[in-house]
Amino acid sequence: MGRRGDATDRPRPDGKPFHAMIDAVHSVGGGLVVADLSTLAEGVRTAADGADLIGTTLSGHTPPARPAPNPTWRWSPPCAPTSRTP
Repeated sequence: MGRRGDATDRPRPDGKPFHAMIDAVHSVGGGLVVADLSTLAEGVRTAADGADLIGTTLSGHTPPARPAPNPTWRWSPPCAPTSRTP
């Protein structure tokens, strides 16, 4: 079973970094982690941390990403070199 979560730089309710959730899901095997982010920098970091899928879901909805740069699909090439999967 996978998890989806807020991978922005905002503080998380549990106080842990997003990569802790990635590690926990992957440690039990078979689960995918979907990272919702708001900036290119968050995407690059989250891909390097091992997220399986990266979405620009929060782009333009959280500081400092207001307004969102369009189109966010252009973030894919910079994230790809650090990602294990497309």
